Amino acid sequence: MFLTTMLLLLLLLLLLLLLLLLSLDTCNLCPTPCRWCLCASRWEQARRFGYAPLVDLSATNAAATRRGLAMADLRRHQASAAGTP
Repeated sequence: MFLTTMLLLLLLLLLLLLLLLLSLDTCNLCPTPCRWCLCASRWEQARRFGYAPLVDLSATNAAATRRGLAMADLRRHQASAAGTP
């Protein structure tokens, strides 16, 4: 019984630690801005719902416009030249 209780407490502690780690804003821990790769269709879906992330146009493949993204939309969501997201 004691061993079972200890194992359950350990499991609960690990679960709480995992939840804490998932809730951290890891971009604030990085010395440089975090950058993510996002496929064109998901970016467009996020834009339509008002949640499009900023875009680094210098790192954006030209095929993005051939996949239905408007260059005007990409420019509206362009990250600053200083490299900050």
